[in-house]
Amino acid sequence: MDNNLKMSAVVRAGKDNMPLWLAYLSIAAAYVGTSAQGIPRGYYFDKYKPLLNASPEKYAYLPVIAPILYELDNNSKYVNDIVIVGKKEKLEPALERIIDSIEKPIQIIESDGKMHENMIKGGEAAEIPGHKIYVDADTPLVLGEEIDKSVEQCVRFEDGKPVFDHTHYQFFISEETLHNGLPSLERVYLRLIPDGRLKTDRDKRFENENGAYGFKETNLIILDEKKGGIKGLSDIYSIRIGVNPVTWFKTAGLLIEKGMAGYGYALAKDLFIHKTGTTSQMEEFLSKFAGMDIHIVESPFARFSFDIDERGDMGILLKEKEYVNRAHKMLNKLYGAKVIERLDL
Repeated sequence: MDNNLKMSAVVRAGKDNMPLWLAYLSIAAAYVGTSAQGIPRGYYFDKYKPLLNASPEKYAYLPVIAPILYELDNNSKYVNDIVIVGKKEKLEPALERIIDSIEKPIQIIESDGKMHENMIKGGEAAEIPGHKIYVDADTPLVLGEEIDKSVEQCVRFEDGKPVFDHTHYQFFISEETLHNGLPSLERVYLRLIPDGRLKTDRDKRFENENGAYGFKETNLIILDEKKGGIKGLSDIYSIRIGVNPVTWFKTAGLLIEKGMAGYGYALAKDLFIHKTGTTSQMEEFLSKFAGMDIHIVESPFARFSFDIDERGDMGILLKEKEYVNRAHKMLNKLYGAKVIERLDL
């Protein structure tokens, strides 16, 4: 792969935490939704997740966003510059020491709109036009070399110039990869089968020689936001957040608006309610719904499926030895070798 390929990375740090009253309501709803299994989830509704402390050392501060910034800066050969889209008044003071340690060009811009609006703002602020790498701030297990290999899954070269054949590359991770990589991290939400593994019997259409083949959407996309249709990404998120009546009432309105009321509802029901389908069906649905050319890429990297949503996730993170070792390197770089001593932060 050509090492001259350079891309901008946009880190989505999201909006501020919820108002306290809404956080408590959401926490209650999450608890009720999982109480049948006796699993109160403990979501971080009331916290600004990018700045949660993900340090393995009690007296040192390492915000959740720091590991992905470290990897983009030190371990990704394709990343030219970094744009963080988030709450500036919180990020700037908290990340001052971290940003001073980063060698690549980096900036923070305010997130004040819907998801697609913030992605457009981040893309416009980036130095390199065209396709950009979009990652979430709360993905501390992702490695820079995995980002580079993901880019290589999407790009080809003509006369030495990089060519991306699709507008939007959405990465999914298979159940098999997930279980072979980090089995404790995530549930698998979709039962997709890559085309060619499909059986002809409709009753067994979502099985292959190894049984059901599950896929989980990852927190990495490669996208040229200038090619249009990006608003559809926000609309797609409205479908994915759940299957309650309110969600489906909104989804029905969006399907009607996009001229997909019949065929689209049936396909959406298969994909998001029954959790079944093929990769080509998912591509077809997402592309038409979002109004842009979306290509599904099967990722071999389990870490892309993990983000920090619940307090239990932080516990899992701090038990991962590889992460703890990297965190110590980051802390040493930021604070010096004696980070285990109490720091006045």
